[in-house]
Amino acid sequence: MTQEMQAFEFSGFEGCAKARGLFWYLASDNMNQWDRFPKAHSYKWTVGPDDGCEGLQELNREKMLQDMVQQGGWLLLGDSITEGQFFSLSCILYPHVIATPTGFDFDRDTPENLFLNPQSPLIEHMFIPDDFDIEKTPLVTFRRGDLLMTKEELE
Repeated sequence: MTQEMQAFEFSGFEGCAKARGLFWYLASDNMNQWDRFPKAHSYKWTVGPDDGCEGLQELNREKMLQDMVQQGGWLLLGDSITEGQFFSLSCILYPHVIATPTGFDFDRDTPENLFLNPQSPLIEHMFIPDDFDIEKTPLVTFRRGDLLMTKEELE
């Protein structure tokens, strides 16, 4: 690997909706560790009877998005592990979602959201319920659970 952006090629992502910490999450922010690529991203998640996952299907991001629009979004409440899962969703669902807040200057206890991207070509093929507002209805919201309480409440 010779540049941070190559992490997308190795991970199989087109991009990621969440920009904050982008290269840290992709593990490409440290040049001294670039020799780990592409091996660091060479695994393939598989599902099926041979993997002990009878009845599960391969991930279909279009179907996932449709389910989120029609049946309601997800609330991810947790710690840094959950934050990593939120980031991964922002990459898996990219470019069909946009992330908010968009800048890098916000408190870690600010809710982060993924919204349906109004420019997504999937919209013309989707059934969108009357009460779904593309600008106001998040598909996924992430909140840091450890930041919802004061230090005293946690002790």
